[in-house]
Amino acid sequence: MADAGKTFAEATQFCQDNHSTLVAPQHLEISDIVMEFCNGPHCWIGLACDGTDDECETGYDHWKWTDGSSLGIHNLFTEDSDEEIKGAGPGKTCASTDKSVECGDGWVPQLCSEMTLKTMCLMSSPPPPTCDGGEIKEHGNWRFCYAQPGKT
Repeated sequence: MADAGKTFAEATQFCQDNHSTLVAPQHLEISDIVMEFCNGPHCWIGLACDGTDDECETGYDHWKWTDGSSLGIHNLFTEDSDEEIKGAGPGKTCASTDKSVECGDGWVPQLCSEMTLKTMCLMSSPPPPTCDGGEIKEHGNWRFCYAQPGKT
């Protein structure tokens, strides 16, 4: 049966089931690899906001990586003319890559229930031999488990 896509929670669980974590591009090297491998407009990243809709739309203090750490200095969100995070809106408290024409290579808030995004996991070291339901991709010392909607 084809994969119908995963919500943010399902993507996180998929990664855990494959002894890995939802990719968290906290520095430029990983960001570049994620953008290269995502090969499309959106892949889930391990970043979510624990604040109100307003806090998630206008600031970065409540955006946290899934390991609990703060956003830090490597931030690829873009802002619109009203100084709000581009693409933000009510309920958009999870994040994905964004390779749109408007934003270039960056991140965008998403509804956590969205099911059309690809899933990319950073595999542990030493990595498990398989990626159940996904494809293993490698780049230098990094190894990823990659799954996309519509693939078996």
